[in-house]
Amino acid sequence: MRVKRVAQASIYEIFAVHELAQELKVISAWLDGHSQILDWVEVDLCRGGTKDTGRLGMSVESVLRCALLKQYWQWTYRELEYHLMDSDTAYGFARLGKYRGFSDSTLQQTINQIRWETWERINRLFGCAMLAVKRESLYRTRIDSTVTQTHIHAPSDSTLLADGMRLLNRLSARMQQEGLVMNWRNHSRVVKKRLNEIRCARGEDQRRNSYRKLLKVVSASVKQFRAMSQSYAGTWKEEAERMLDRLGQVIDQTQRRVLKGEQVPAADKIVSLFEAHTAIIVKDRRETQYGHKLNLATGRAGFVLDVVVEDGNPADSIRLKPMVERIREIYGHLPKQGKRAVDTVFLLTVS
Repeated sequence: MRVKRVAQASIYEIFAVHELAQELKVISAWLDGHSQILDWVEVDLCRGGTKDTGRLGMSVESVLRCALLKQYWQWTYRELEYHLMDSDTAYGFARLGKYRGFSDSTLQQTINQIRWETWERINRLFGCAMLAVKRESLYRTRIDSTVTQTHIHAPSDSTLLADGMRLLNRLSARMQQEGLVMNWRNHSRVVKKRLNEIRCARGEDQRRNSYRKLLKVVSASVKQFRAMSQSYAGTWKEEAERMLDRLGQVIDQTQRRVLKGEQVPAADKIVSLFEAHTAIIVKDRRETQYGHKLNLATGRAGFVLDVVVEDGNPADSIRLKPMVERIREIYGHLPKQGKRAVDTVFLLTVS
């Protein structure tokens, strides 16, 4: 990351005569009028240090604009890569200068460095701007709950144990590439056999017996890998310890649920070794979802004034008061319509 913003707008920054392109033009003008946003983003992008060699990378301004462009059109990173190369409007909005062809992996790695706290500050700044020009109002505020799902496969204890063994095999291969002498046995065939036994088990006793055999293999592998890794140090060390801890949690919950017959609380479960932050969300006894619960506060015109990513699956009723209090803290006053109802909810919640 070399520069905060381009020194001069490109002469090719021409927006098409179309209502969608003109919307991007308005957004671009608003960003130019609030340059403090670039300072916020720069802090995030420079957390890992900067390089003085190699190709001149994207400016801070281009990173921010590419991120907004992706979210505005709900593109994937691969689609973003294509449109930046193919569309003059997207290319001009992003202000990429003479370097146009950034890969989807580069875009993802760079954009993901922007922290959620920075996005929250940007959203609040834009919300205050919309209230100032009366394009949005707090006369009526709506608070809704929804779920954003994590991109994971349907979790089960057996597949999580298999994922853990696959990760240990991958880490052992990395260790051997670094010249470490290891006495590691790959149990992939045995694990695959136990998975098929669990899927095709006839009766709970047969299924429990297959789980017991699978747990024996995985537990022994975890113990062996942990003992070997103690005497080595490398780039994989931190990742290995993190995965071993998660796999240990999977082993524990499998023993409690399958072998001991316990009802493991959702808060104690891990449903993905890769996305360990994923929570189990069940709303109104409908299909179980895996991800995070979101509480959204929208204004009369539909603009998202505030959003909170919740931990776990709190009840909607207990989150009403904190959400309304956040509106007061951010924008200075409560919604006008329904104030008596809000005060009533405060009293009921406190009592």
